[in-house]
Amino acid sequence: MNKLLVKLSHMILHLAEVKTDNGVLISDSEIEVGREVFIENSDGELVAAPDGEYKAEDGKIFVVADGKVAEIREPEAEEQPEEQVEEEQEEQEPEQPAEEEATADDKDKRIAELEAQIAELNNVIVEKDNIIGELRKELEEKSGEAEQLKAELEKSDSKPAEEQLKSQKNEKSWSFKPRF
Repeated sequence: MNKLLVKLSHMILHLAEVKTDNGVLISDSEIEVGREVFIENSDGELVAAPDGEYKAEDGKIFVVADGKVAEIREPEAEEQPEEQVEEEQEEQEPEQPAEEEATADDKDKRIAELEAQIAELNNVIVEKDNIIGELRKELEEKSGEAEQLKAELEKSDSKPAEEQLKSQKNEKSWSFKPRF
């Protein structure tokens, strides 16, 4: 449940996330030099990112010191013949829109999943509210009964015991008839 709340807060707060070789770096806006960054610990809580280098999937290296981005290094380009570089660029161009569409579809799917989870949590909240309402009603009824019993007890305590017995005796007629 805690992890769900953390993910929901990420979505609501529009936190920036960058997947790296050492975990996901999270910031309250675009990750840039001087910006505080966090990681999610095993309990799902955000903690300051430990010092070190974090290599992102796109090859960028984020250097973190004291929980802040100290440096961002671009990936080093390997020297390749121009023909090979051009071929790679041509191959990548058609794939990029498909990847963006897939990413958008994944985001839409994830949003739909989170909305379903939110709806489920809202249903649970409504159920709990109904139960609380029923318990309050029952408590009020029991309190009323307790007040009545208390009033009767106080009323009976105000009469001396002898009078109580006489009044009970007068209220009930005792008769004893032997059967022969």
